[in-house]
Amino acid sequence: MIPIEDNTFCSRFERGLPPRSKFEVLRHQLKMTQETLAEKLGISKELVRRYESLIGFPTAKTWKKMKQYAEMNGIELSEEIFTEWADAKYNQIRSTYG
Repeated sequence: MIPIEDNTFCSRFERGLPPRSKFEVLRHQLKMTQETLAEKLGISKELVRRYESLIGFPTAKTWKKMKQYAEMNGIELSEEIFTEWADAKYNQIRSTYG
């Protein structure tokens, strides 16, 4: 097993694993760690991890806050990212409740 180093911005990519989400692709393109992106978006590193892996989804209020922080830091958060999260959340609910 290859050890995962927390200080690398793209350990999944370096190991040849596909991206889990468009949000993760964005972070890779920006060459940022989860911690750095979290700081730039005004959220926690844990939320970045959850959003990248599509196991957590921002509320509309959090998305708005993230967009504001992103804009202040020269980062473009596309609506495609939010749409991917909304679709994943819908599918999660649908699989749970039929």
